[in-house]
Amino acid sequence: MSDQVFRWPHSAIVADYWRSGTGFALSAIFLVLVPPPAIASVFFLALTAIFGLYLAQTILRSRTTLVLGPDGLTISGILGTDTIRWDALDQFALRYYTLRRDKEAGWMDLKLAGGGTKVALDDRFDGFRPILERAWEAARTRDLGISSSTYANLTAAGLLPKSPSRSR
Repeated sequence: MSDQVFRWPHSAIVADYWRSGTGFALSAIFLVLVPPPAIASVFFLALTAIFGLYLAQTILRSRTTLVLGPDGLTISGILGTDTIRWDALDQFALRYYTLRRDKEAGWMDLKLAGGGTKVALDDRFDGFRPILERAWEAARTRDLGISSSTYANLTAAGLLPKSPSRSR
């Protein structure tokens, strides 16, 4: 298997820059306009900090490259390069976050860790499916325990067979 190189899709990065940049700019403007002893200044300070962190995360994501290889997942970015080796994988969690009660609109989030390196990816990431499949293979090989929600999400993703329904 040859190495596969993945990055965050341009459309997702642009949308995140738009949301984080707009939120940061507007909250910072209001922070400057509200006098400091006012309670509203604390609110706008908190909003500015939250949107600033979101903007920083977007900058990091836009500069991050993941390389999926036979031996592990290499993450390269502004903060350096780290690798999660498949033979050292010690955390595998797949979560689904829904936006509606019917669970039709939402996204999956994959968290991996091993050898002191952690990574979290959502399903907007270009290489989400191949990384998920390879990480799940490594998790099974390492006999990592998974939560019931991870089990349900792996089933929904088609990586585990659906259990036969019981009749009552």
